[in-house]
Amino acid sequence: MIRLWDARDGRELWARRGHAEKITSLSFSPDGRVIATGSEDDTLKIRETETGEEVLILDQGNEYDVTSVAFSPDGARLVSGDGENTVRLWDLGTGEELAILLGHEGAVTSVAFSPDGERIASGSWDKTVRVWDARTGREVRTLRGHDSEVTWVAFSPDGRQIASAGEDGTLRLWDASGVQAWKAHPDPVTSMAYSPDGHRLVSAGGISIRVWNLFSR
Repeated sequence: MIRLWDARDGRELWARRGHAEKITSLSFSPDGRVIATGSEDDTLKIRETETGEEVLILDQGNEYDVTSVAFSPDGARLVSGDGENTVRLWDLGTGEELAILLGHEGAVTSVAFSPDGERIASGSWDKTVRVWDARTGREVRTLRGHDSEVTWVAFSPDGRQIASAGEDGTLRLWDASGVQAWKAHPDPVTSMAYSPDGHRLVSAGGISIRVWNLFSR
């Protein structure tokens, strides 16, 4: 099921059966007009936020779960990760698969677009974070340092930093000067996000949610 809620009063606006199997990920488009969902039924679906009506189905053509989805900043493209170690880039105007990004040696757990739409970051069970050119699909950098599976990746709002989280509860910040790492949770980190000003990072792991002041580190 997909459910849309009014953030002001908690009222449910609509509910739809969206996929044949468990839904693993979802994302609002930048303009808020559509929602993308990925599922264990191997498909991605796009539906209108206002009505909940399905407008586009993207089929991977394989039997691997979709694990993560993210819109480009202009809303024209979608990036997805799957259990086949693959990152895929889609054109939402045509439904065409623009590129298949290969390099990971384990299931892809998280994907993110940079704020300028020029790069894609992906995290994987292979313990790496990989950075890709969003125009060509070429891998431009591999970030190694995690001692366990990478569970989440995110770009800072200014695009100068990538945050990554691990199955071992650690967080890492990658930028031009190097990497910072610290133990954030006793459990695997399952979600993470920057504040809009980029000064703070919030992480969730197990039963705890923690907020980090990045400028004091």
